[in-house]
Amino acid sequence: MVRMQLYLPQQQHDRLKALALKQRKSMSSVVRQLVDEKTDPDVLTFTNKPKKMSTGQWLLNQAKLAESMGFQGPKDLASKVDEYLYG
Repeated sequence: MVRMQLYLPQQQHDRLKALALKQRKSMSSVVRQLVDEKTDPDVLTFTNKPKKMSTGQWLLNQAKLAESMGFQGPKDLASKVDEYLYG
């Protein structure tokens, strides 16, 4: 495991503490569980050796990442794809 320090606003700390007590787990364990639930291990890999995947899988992962960050494409992309690509 990697040790890290995390700063939370008081309200988030209180909610995390209450959740840990409710689940009878440590706060660290609850944080690890929440990170596992909310992140896709295939989207972000921080290893020196890149994970091998097909081009299609890479594009799907990029689309998932963009969607999770709130990015949206134009509504008329399907009908105007050539215009967007080639001007």
